[in-house]
Amino acid sequence: MNRISGKHMALVEATPALLRHALAGNEILSKHLGAQIPERWTEFAPESLEYTLEQLAKGEDQSGWWTYFPIWLPGEVLVGSCGFKGPPDSNGMVEIGYETAREYRGRGMASNMAYLLVEHAWTDDQVTSIQAHTIARENPSTSILRRLGFRQSTILIGSGQGDIWQWTLKKPLISNS
Repeated sequence: MNRISGKHMALVEATPALLRHALAGNEILSKHLGAQIPERWTEFAPESLEYTLEQLAKGEDQSGWWTYFPIWLPGEVLVGSCGFKGPPDSNGMVEIGYETAREYRGRGMASNMAYLLVEHAWTDDQVTSIQAHTIARENPSTSILRRLGFRQSTILIGSGQGDIWQWTLKKPLISNS
């Protein structure tokens, strides 16, 4: 199981077994994840968890490129969900996404998630850029992405939920001098 560790947070890869535990309920997930689980830790389950299970079944090359469980270490508590929307595409681009459980918003959890995802993505030589999407208005996520160096690259015309801002972060060039 892949674990991305930071000072205050660890992102635990959602393996097929952990995904099945999450789908079985918070009590079972808590036992296998070793963390406290808030009643509403995600707004996207069970659909997103089932989708990740389907993607992971496509092969080992999918491992590490989908859902992660963010554990806030001081309290060993699951504070939302985050991850990638698949492995790098043919241009080396990956997309990140994150959500924080309502009772943990405004405490830096999403910033920690996004930072750890970006740092992890850069460890893969295939990754040349990272994308993220937000609703098309200033909000906490736009501030997080700006602090990490993302630039708004495109406005996508939305349908039912309005327009979307696409954000891009290019891999930093490393100087040999």
